[in-house]
Amino acid sequence: MCYLAQEYKYLVVEKVPTIQQNNAPIFIEDSDSDVEVVHNTHSVHNTCKQHNTGIFSPCSSNFPKRSCQDQSQYPNFATAHPACLTGTPQITTPGPSNLSIVDTEIGDPSVSDKPQFTGTVGKELASGMACLKRAVEALKKLKDRKKMADMSSSATMNRFQEVCHTLLRMVEERLPGLSQTLPSAFPGVDDTSRMSRSQLGVLISELQAVGWGALKRMDRLLKTDKHSKSFVTNSTELSMGLFKERCYEVMGILEEGAILAVRVQLR
Repeated sequence: MCYLAQEYKYLVVEKVPTIQQNNAPIFIEDSDSDVEVVHNTHSVHNTCKQHNTGIFSPCSSNFPKRSCQDQSQYPNFATAHPACLTGTPQITTPGPSNLSIVDTEIGDPSVSDKPQFTGTVGKELASGMACLKRAVEALKKLKDRKKMADMSSSATMNRFQEVCHTLLRMVEERLPGLSQTLPSAFPGVDDTSRMSRSQLGVLISELQAVGWGALKRMDRLLKTDKHSKSFVTNSTELSMGLFKERCYEVMGILEEGAILAVRVQLR
């Protein structure tokens, strides 16, 4: 090893110093020679020894040892919680009076089957049903229907049957399991200029019969408690508001046909 170092001019180090970050001041002695001598105030060996001693020798530190807590200072469960050991838990059961009230409320069919028109939807339906009842009462007699046919034009009667069928469809769509009535077609109803007086009278009578049939079927459906409850349940405030407007439109057509007296608004 020494021969190779001397031959190739290498520096031989017997012990590799441990790399430590030392903040101690370093003094360099300068001289005329090419070799500089470096002096450190603290030796590397002492620094490493002190550092390792502080980490791996807990006995040399000044921290006190942990002492076990005396468990005798905590009282036992019976002393700390006397209320939990005195008495036994009791399970409360409903009395006979409570059971009788529950059975009475469940077993009463008259209360559950009766339709409850509450809220905005129920009020809108009640208002529309009042108009519908008035229209049905006005068209019950044959002479009143003939009077309406004589006083109305084909366009007015066509509008009457369209509104009545729209109301019937609104009711049938909200009743599950119920077949829907198909609308009737009347070709040439928009242009009656080439029709004779008799042909026009037949057309107006047919239009009135279709509208009257839809009005009667809708009235029968809504008079049934089951159907009226389903209609209210499956309706929204907007849809029920449209239903009420159509009912008022039917009543307005009957007022134009001199079947109903014109309503007077009180101010």
